[in-house]
Amino acid sequence: MSEPSNQTMDSTADAKDVADLFRPRFDRRFIKAMGIRLERWLPGLCELSLALDERHLNNVGVVHGGVLVALIDTACSLAATYAPSLEERHGAVSIGLTSQFLASPKGRALRAVGRRKGGGRRLWVCHAEVQDEDGTLVAYGDVTLKILAPKAAR
Repeated sequence: MSEPSNQTMDSTADAKDVADLFRPRFDRRFIKAMGIRLERWLPGLCELSLALDERHLNNVGVVHGGVLVALIDTACSLAATYAPSLEERHGAVSIGLTSQFLASPKGRALRAVGRRKGGGRRLWVCHAEVQDEDGTLVAYGDVTLKILAPKAAR
């Protein structure tokens, strides 16, 4: 199995944003059902958006905590697995996740940004923040991920 890149977490200056290339692969399954959109994807960084609707609300009419956790988990997983091509992309599974809910989101849209913070050969740690459309921080979390073989090898 090839090793994932150990590039620095801030090496986005010369990197190619691959969101457009990979978006069709993520517009299916859970991500599609949730309505999560891949906006930007650079080494160690992923930005997602979500237009809120009724399916995202809990019984008291506010955004369900599971929606916020899904954004945190997805942003972190993608931040950890950036690759310039499908053949080079590694998979990842979350093996630990902590989250904090700070405020009830205002408006009809959320933005999540995940960043790779560090790690070793097979375990990486990422942090994500979720903001509402006013820019208020509504949740954040840290995810530990196990890095898998490249997608093309599976």
